[in-house]
Amino acid sequence: MREVEPLRALGALILRDIGCALRTPAFVVVAGLGVALCWLIAQWADGSLLADERLRRFLLASATVVPALMGGGSVVLFLLVEEREHGACPTLFRAGISLGAMVASKVAAALAFTALTVLACLIAIGAPLGCWAPATLAVTATSLPFLLVVTALGVTLRAYAQTGIWSLVLVVLALPSQVAELDRAVAPLAAALPLEAATAVMIWLVTDEAPAEGWPAVGAVFAAWLAAGAALLAAALRRRAREDADEAEE
Repeated sequence: MREVEPLRALGALILRDIGCALRTPAFVVVAGLGVALCWLIAQWADGSLLADERLRRFLLASATVVPALMGGGSVVLFLLVEEREHGACPTLFRAGISLGAMVASKVAAALAFTALTVLACLIAIGAPLGCWAPATLAVTATSLPFLLVVTALGVTLRAYAQTGIWSLVLVVLALPSQVAELDRAVAPLAAALPLEAATAVMIWLVTDEAPAEGWPAVGAVFAAWLAAGAALLAAALRRRAREDADEAEE
């Protein structure tokens, strides 16, 4: 039974964080605005993914970037910062919840919110029904490197006031993967960023078009960002543990 309790606690945390994300108007509105933007672009293109090749790829890239940046990314960043700023962490620590469990539950909630937003974007742009499930699962999974980077940032920041400039950094990391489908001059930059694999998978699943740089290159960039995101998060957790210990002694 002792081994089951931590899993139960983690499960309860995940359900709490998912519920919190769905009940928070700011998260729903931000993600909804991204979905609405995808829908408006699709309507401008007569609702057809076949209207224009560049526009079709841009819509699919939008359905990848919006969920990671405006959906799951917002959830994990602001939930972590909110708990720290409002002093909820010491209470959770006293209840036997570790920092690792708190962070893991936020990542799980971010993945769930990302999946919901991906599905909403696919519906909004009129993607074929048969692509909904595989694209949702694949894009959510390949968004993990980006979400790990956002999580490391959320673990580090202490207050909402610090999120402004760093949110712009996240936009810089994500947006080129979307813009590159309209302006190929941006493609070399996008190919080196953490959402390139997610964008490539989305386009391939819906249109059967393989990435121009080839799957080995896409896989290498994905693996590099996954390792970098995990390393950044591990470093952020170590730093946060030291800071929490120092604050507990004061």
